[in-house]
Amino acid sequence: YDNFNGAEIIWVGMVDGIIRHPDGGLVLVELKTGNMNLGKLARTRHELCYYNMILKKLGYDEITHFLYIAPDYELMVSLFLSRCLPEV
Repeated sequence: YDNFNGAEIIWVGMVDGIIRHPDGGLVLVELKTGNMNLGKLARTRHELCYYNMILKKLGYDEITHFLYIAPDYELMVSLFLSRCLPEV
């Protein structure tokens, strides 16, 4: 629960998984099904930040890593590289 300008806020969400990292921090796991694309990846980043905020409010240890699991995703290497590497 939070209070913003006198209004009560109830934060809700369902985390797919939390794993203890060998170095001591926590890994926040997010399972995505269906077609993965760059837009969905961007929305997932926002979702992970939201879950991180909720877990901090609940007193969990620090989230040190995020793990995306997208079993239905097929990486198109040429498209990925063209968006990640500068043109020469």
